[in-house]
Amino acid sequence: MPRLSTNDWKGLWAVLWRVLVLCPILWIVGTALLLVVMAALVVPPFYVAFTIITGDWLFAGAALLGWFVVLRFRSSLLRWTLQGIKYGSL
Repeated sequence: MPRLSTNDWKGLWAVLWRVLVLCPILWIVGTALLLVVMAALVVPPFYVAFTIITGDWLFAGAALLGWFVVLRFRSSLLRWTLQGIKYGSL
């Protein structure tokens, strides 16, 4: 195996310090985005049922419409959110 030159060590160090600094921040942001998308898929039906029971028809209709929009674009939302998991596992 060939020995690493000084430039190789500098390049490795440049990558390492960026990973050490950015990964915790990106992990928090990525997890938050994933939770927001998952909540947008799960929470609205329960909210619609609750608002129909309480008689808030306007809020129920708005939440149902918003949920249909999320369901319509869910594949692109999930692809955008889960892309980091796909590339992070390489």
